[in-house]
This record gives sequence, structure tokens and C-alpha cells, in this order.
Amino acid sequence: MESKTDFFQFFAFAGIATSALFRPLSNPLSRNLFIAYISLFLLIFLVLNPLIVFSSVNIEPPNSSTESSNEKSVFPSHSLKSKQFKNGLKPIKVMVNWNHQFQFAGFYAAIAKGFYRQKGLDVEVLDWQPGYKDFQHLSSGGIDFSVAQNDSLLELAKGAPFKLVMANFQYSPLVLLSHKPISNLSELSGAKVMHNGSLQIRTLLQKAYLKTGIFSDVEPSSGSLQDFIEKKVDFYGAFNTNEPFILQRKKVPYSVIDPKIYGVQSYDGLVITRSELVVEQPQLVSNFRDATIQGWSYALDQPEEIVDYIIEHYKTHKTKEDMLNEAKAIAQYVQPSPGMIGQIDVNKLETILSDARKYLQSDYQPLSEQFLKNFIFSNETDFLSTKEKAFLKNNPVIYLGNASDWQPFDYIEDGNYKGLAADYLKLMASKLGIEFKPRNNLWSEVTNLIQQDQPIVFPAIVKSTFRSQHLYFTDPYVHLPFVLASYRKDGFIKNFGRLMGHTVSVINKSWAHDYFRENYPNIQLLLVDTAKHGLQSVLERKSLVYAGNLGAINYALKHEGLTDFNIVGRAEQSYQLSMAVSKEYPELFSIIQKALSQITHLEREHLYEKWFPITMVNKFDSQQFWQVIALLLSVIIGISLFLAVVLKRQSYINSIYELSLATTIDLKTLKISSVSDSFCELSGYSRKELINKNYLELSKNKIPQEQIQQVQELLASGKTWKGDFPAIRKDGEEYWVALTMTPHKNFFNQVNKVVITRYDITDRKRVEQVSITDELTGLLNRRKFNETLPIEINRAHREKTNLALIMLDIDFFKSVNDEYGHDIGDEVLIEIATSLNSYFHRATDMIFRIGGEEFMVITHFDNLRSLEVHINNLLIYVRSLGIENRQAPLKVVTLSAGAILCYPEHKMSAKELMKNADQLLYKSKNAGRNTFHYSVIKHND
Repeated sequence: MESKTDFFQFFAFAGIATSALFRPLSNPLSRNLFIAYISLFLLIFLVLNPLIVFSSVNIEPPNSSTESSNEKSVFPSHSLKSKQFKNGLKPIKVMVNWNHQFQFAGFYAAIAKGFYRQKGLDVEVLDWQPGYKDFQHLSSGGIDFSVAQNDSLLELAKGAPFKLVMANFQYSPLVLLSHKPISNLSELSGAKVMHNGSLQIRTLLQKAYLKTGIFSDVEPSSGSLQDFIEKKVDFYGAFNTNEPFILQRKKVPYSVIDPKIYGVQSYDGLVITRSELVVEQPQLVSNFRDATIQGWSYALDQPEEIVDYIIEHYKTHKTKEDMLNEAKAIAQYVQPSPGMIGQIDVNKLETILSDARKYLQSDYQPLSEQFLKNFIFSNETDFLSTKEKAFLKNNPVIYLGNASDWQPFDYIEDGNYKGLAADYLKLMASKLGIEFKPRNNLWSEVTNLIQQDQPIVFPAIVKSTFRSQHLYFTDPYVHLPFVLASYRKDGFIKNFGRLMGHTVSVINKSWAHDYFRENYPNIQLLLVDTAKHGLQSVLERKSLVYAGNLGAINYALKHEGLTDFNIVGRAEQSYQLSMAVSKEYPELFSIIQKALSQITHLEREHLYEKWFPITMVNKFDSQQFWQVIALLLSVIIGISLFLAVVLKRQSYINSIYELSLATTIDLKTLKISSVSDSFCELSGYSRKELINKNYLELSKNKIPQEQIQQVQELLASGKTWKGDFPAIRKDGEEYWVALTMTPHKNFFNQVNKVVITRYDITDRKRVEQVSITDELTGLLNRRKFNETLPIEINRAHREKTNLALIMLDIDFFKSVNDEYGHDIGDEVLIEIATSLNSYFHRATDMIFRIGGEEFMVITHFDNLRSLEVHINNLLIYVRSLGIENRQAPLKVVTLSAGAILCYPEHKMSAKELMKNADQLLYKSKNAGRNTFHYSVIKHND
């Protein structure tokens, strides 16, 4: 064979022949046989054909530039270079996409406090005009930065010559206002809707259309809330931080339709600029972004000062009171957690664009991670905070706690620092603009640095209990099996306890050394300096086996010419190589973690293939040919015997899989790759319909993306997941199964597929549903609450998450029953239960009716601010429903609440938490109702 074409022709022939051989077999075993024989054909082909040599795949990263020479030619001649600067400051014009208000406070604060001037910029925020087009005005050169509509993402994905600089809001506060509550999304169909063309509202309307086949009557936003007040439109696009406060003051009834409740999410306040500006003056763009983020940070800390500045210097349409209310509500959107101001996440962008493709039939096609990164502005260390940049400025050279002889990870050869970790550091150094300086130490000497609290980076280190006391560890960047190597061939060691009475060689002060001391303290250890010395100690009969990671062992065997060694054992744990920094230097740690995360998937694959390459096959003579033929004949016989054993074993496995209604899914795509006949019967689908079907499509309920990612991460770490799962048969009938998801790892200890076994528990669930559900509202009942609270407390301790307990009570509910009758009272209870379901809709949220008009919610919040905002919005929403209660002070039904936010360290029992929540609710009642009180419990206080 003289070309790659010949190779593929051979491969196709082998596949056709083998497929015909096993055509009668349709179960998983036939596929295993098919794969085995295809592998055998390939082995014969590769050995007999000396002309084809495999090497590692050459993966070229995409060109980081997003402009071609043709693209540049369409740019206007105007650029900042041609502008006249006054007082040494570069004039910058920014166009916002709405009237001046706290929504754009980052810009105003940066102007007011001189943050732009400190960066050499003279920034002017222009008045918004209806009909303003982001790309059109940016292209003309009259505008330098623009706050764009979310639709700009679609244009950027299609290759428009603009860059995404930052996001003012990490998730959108955009909602639809309605004159009355809606019970179903289909009520949007055919209605008159006014909005500004935002991506999330369009997606929401499309979801409504898919339910009814009727389009909404959409009008572009006039920018006047009066259109809604005068009922010229049925629904009005508004910010949840703005218009609701105005309507409350005017006593105009309204309801809120939040797209997030219906699974629609997006960034908002996207700041974009011309690609030309980024190419010509990247530092200017970086300075503008940094100063704006600094402005937001100041505005959130000093809202009243910035509100006064806005009112004094800009034409506003809002009162000071309204703007202060806006400022109070807006923080959760700008900075939901510390350090997130302005950030843009590639994965979230991909999710937003995927939804646009699905619901809006956008011609956007799935894009690579690298392409998405390319239209996000990044200027070298742009991903670092001001403190982190200052640290690097003061420390342009970072010393390493590296080993001089730990091949292939980090080692010194001919005076040069080499290895997988060394290559990672080269990429990181180029992104950070600093130098990493290695040392020439043995690993045992490197570990002495761990407790010395120096600003050094340990580039290739495995996390352990002792080391974690002194070091922060990054996410692992490579996983390798932890194995035993020996020249012996008498069996495979699964339980390391069998090594009792023998000597095991390990690298001194390595993770393997710690592993044996902690788990097998009675096993005799021989401490060596390198993998090479460990393997030599086995040859010299000083130890029975050498324990270390597979990558280092293979490297040593190859370079030392040791051919008689075998892998004779493997631990469940793996070597997870990370980088680490002393806990005395948190800024340095965050710098390393961020720089490591900037390395793309393609770059990681390239480095992995470089240091763990496919072995090349060399040419051979005719004598070797016959030797190989004899070897291959023995291999064929061996494989045949092996497959006979596999047949028997697979037959047993298949019978187990049939009994447990098993399926296999791909961990990354969640698509079904194999399925048992019994599960086909249970689900009502044929095998053909299930193969390549996304497993989540079988679920009764939409599972939040956050929960899906948590389960995927758990499985990827090698842990099993168990739980009850509601599903829908093909005919629409609901059923329940108890699932066990078991990850299966490949040779490199990476999980690539998941076997799911299940048991039908539909009947049990139906019985449970009756016993744990409140008959009137459909919520969980008091009995279920008493069972659940202790479990959730323990779970929060175990998973180190905050637990929130909220007790709610309908104010003056007795007067509802007395004046309107118990039937109306029941309707009120159902309405309140529906509202609670809307506001606590995450998979981890649980809502209970614990008696009469009292409700309890068990949920999770990262911080007190988020909890306060959420409960306050709930009380406002219930009040806005306008449910009549003439005996109440506000003449409508309202709620009172008592809330507790428990940190994971708290020691309170379920009974004590209930008592505290009840006392807080009592305070709310005494304070006049229609309010809430809260408490934070960190320890036993």
C-alpha cells in the first residue's frame, strides 16, 4: 500500500468482510467480536506493511485572528489613531441601549471616580435613541463601544467583524410584564407583545408558538412604560430591576413572566467593539474594560453617590427613589458571586447559541471552543484581576518547585527544562508575560519546600492530605493509572494487601510513598529517587514491585531498554497531576489556576500526544516477516480462545443486563449506545428508536443544566450515582425507575461511558405519592417534611453547601374563609402553592404544605443577598396577584416569612431549625405582616 487511500480501502474491505461474518448476531457480543477481529486485521496490516508508519496526529490550533485581509478592507478609514487627543486623553464614545439609569452604572462610576482617566481615556456616554443599530453605528466609526442587544451574539457567531468585550449582567433581568397572571405559556400566542427584540424574549415567544402554532403580535419597544399602563399592549418587555418599582408606586396592577422560569437564559448588557480597534489598540480595549469593571465595583458599594451623579449629569426618566430601588435589585445580576463582574464563559455562550439554533431556526452552526474564544476580546492577561496583575508586575520571575529527573513530567536534560508540565508552563508563561524559572532538585528535596511558604509553583504534584495543609491545588490537568511494575508474570494484583511480607519500591516522599504509608503501613518500602532506580531495584531483587504512575513507568522502560517488565497491579485511585502554590500566596494560586484554564482542549490534546505518543512501527526484513507470521498465528489462536471465554462471560452479563433493564450511554453526549430488550419493552420504544437518542428525552421533567453537569462531573470522577427517575413511555404514560449509573473507565482511567441499570418502582411511587402529598395543593405534606429535613441537613454538611429553610404563612387567612367561604379559601391555597412552585422551581427545591395556611421551603442559596432578593420578589409577586381579602390592611392576600440560611458548619438539629424559623415568622407577623425576617447560622450560634 503506497497511500492513505490504499489504507482506507483495506480497512473498508476488512470491515465488510467481518460484518458479513457476524451479520446474524445483533447483541452486544457481536459488536465485541466485530471490534476484536477488526483490531486483528489492523494489527496484521500494520505489521506486514512497512511503508505505513503511524505517528501522533498533528493538530493545528485555529488561527487566532478572526479577520482576513478581505475583511479588513471593508472597515472605514476612521480609527482612534486619527482622533485628536485633548489633555493627553483618548476620546471614547459609548452608546447605551436604553435611557440613562443605574443599569449602566459601571460607565458612570468609572467617569465620576476618574477610573477611565487613570487609564488615559476620556469617555463620553451618549444618549440612547430608538432605532439605534449596534453594528451599523460601530462600523461607521462614530461609536467606539456599544451596549448591544443579545441578538448581536448571532451576528458574532456568523463572523461579523466585532468583538465581545464584557457582559454587564451575568444573567438577564429581562422579563415580560402582563396585566394579569398567566397559567400557561400558550397565552402569549396571538397576544400583543412589545419588546426590544431581545434573544430571550424571542425564544420565549417561539416556545409559546410551538405549543399553539399561533404567532404573537410583536411591536418594537417605544421605551415608554405608559404603553403598558394604558393597556395598548398585552405584554411589555421590561427589566425586573426597573419597571416593577414604577408600577408599584403608581399602584398599577401587573404580573411578571420571567423567561428563566421557562428555561430561557442569557447574558445581558453585552459590550461590543470593532475588531479593527482590537487589532490596532488592544491595550486601549483592555483599559476600557478594566476601568468599567472597577466602576461597577464602586457603584455596587456606593449606589447613592452614583445615583446622584447620574441625576446631575444625565437626562433621566426616573426618580431617585426608583433608581435606588434599581441599584438594590441589580447587584445580583451584575455580580452573582465575587469576582464575576464582566466575565464571559465560553460554555455558556455555546448554550445560548444552541438554544437560538433550536428555537429561532438561526443558521448559526455549532462552533468550536476556539472559535467562540476568538470573538471574545482577550488581551494577554486580560483574564486577571487588578491585584493579580500587580502581583505579576512585582514578581516577573516565578520559581518552580520542580524535580530534575521526573520524566516525562518535569526534568532537566542538557541544562534545559523539559516534560509535560514544562510545556504547560511555557503556554502559561506566554499568556501571563512572565518567566518560570526551574530548579535542579531531586523530588525528595522538592518536598522540603512545601512547608516553607515561598512564592513558588509546584508544577507536577499530586494532592494528598498532608500537602493540602500547606498548598492550594489547581484542577488536575492529567490523570494516569497508579500501577505496579515487575518482571514477574504470575497473576494480577488487585488488592495491594497481598504485598504484605514483600518489599515495594517507591519514590521517596512521592504521592505513592504517602499512599502506602496511609493505607498499608505494614508493607516494607524501599525508598528510591527516580522511576528508573525503582525499576532497577526490582531487577536487582531488592524489591518485588515498583509502584508509580503508568506514564513515568512507560517512559523509563522505553528509554532504559527494559523489556522484561509487566504491569502486574493497579489501584482504584489514580495519579491526578495538578499544580500547587503555598496558601500564603492566594493571588499567585488564582493566577496559576486561571492561566491553566486558558489552555484550550486542542492544546491539551497536543501535549498529551506529544508525551504519550503512539508507538511507531519500523521496517523489517524477510526473516522478521516469517517470525511475525508465526507470532500472528499464535495471536489468532489466543484471541479465538479468549473470545470463547468472552462469549460465555458476555452471555452472563447480558442476562444480568436484561434483568436490570440496562442501557449504556456516552457520558459526554448522553446518547444511548446500547439497550436491553427488557428496557425496550418497559419504555415502549424499539431498539432502533432508542439508539443515539438523548437519554434525557425519556425524562418526564426537564432537568436543569446545572444538575446535569453535576451528575456528569460526579460520574467523570469515577463515582456511582443513584436515584429515582420519573420517565415517560412512548405512549405518554408516566413510570418511575430506581437508577444506578455506573461509570466505566478506559485504559487511561478516563470515564467514556456509563452503564445504567434500573428497576421499575412505579407502583411504589404511586403509593408514596398518596402518603406524602397534600391532596389539595399537590405539594409535599408535613409527614414528608419531617422525613426530608434531617436528610437535607446531613446532605448539606456532606456536600458543604448552604441550606436555606423558609417558613411562609398567608396573612389574615381566617378572614378569607370567614368572608368568602372555604371553597374560595381552597382556591387561594392552590394559587399560593402555584406561585411557590414558580419561584422555587430548581430540581433541589422542595415545597411543603405543613398545615392550614403554612408552607415550608427547603432550598439552597450561595449567599444571604440572593436569599433576601428571592423572598422579597416572592412577597411582591404574591401581593401583585391582587387576590381580594377585604379584611386585610392592603385589601389583598399577602405572605409573611421567616428564613434561615445555614452554613455547612452549623450543628443545629432539624427540631432547632424549625423552632428558629417559627420564631422568625412570628417576628414578621408582629411587625405588621407582608414582610420577612431572617437569620444566618454559621456555627452553633
